[in-house]
Amino acid sequence: MFQIQVRGLQSLIQKNRLMMQMLERGDPAEELVKRIVRSAKHFAPRDTGELVKSITYERTGKNKFVIKATAQNENGDPYPIFLEFGTRFIKIGTPSSPRTYTSTSGKTAQLPYIRSAIWRSTQQKDIDAVVRKILDVYK
Repeated sequence: MFQIQVRGLQSLIQKNRLMMQMLERGDPAEELVKRIVRSAKHFAPRDTGELVKSITYERTGKNKFVIKATAQNENGDPYPIFLEFGTRFIKIGTPSSPRTYTSTSGKTAQLPYIRSAIWRSTQQKDIDAVVRKILDVYK
């Protein structure tokens, strides 16, 4: 007859519970979304500052978020979509190679600003940081 003794099982179960709670709260995903919003604000044009102030995010479900820019011009017309996707008059680059220009306030901006922020924030180093946060639970 032989016996198997498992040590640390209770600790592993507790860490798994903590991990599940962390994932349910959406902490790693929300951390990534916050990075994207910070980056979008950094790269957005700043003529009046209204666009930067209007860039926010909202949780829409378990680990689901919407990033939005809701600025309006003096007539009440929304304009962030034109800066993000361009028009025949507003030329933009690609998320991985945005068009860089200096806005009237003298700040450097990039178009598109939100998709560039998503592209930059989901590069391997940022994903690694989120994974490290998750793995820290198991240390």
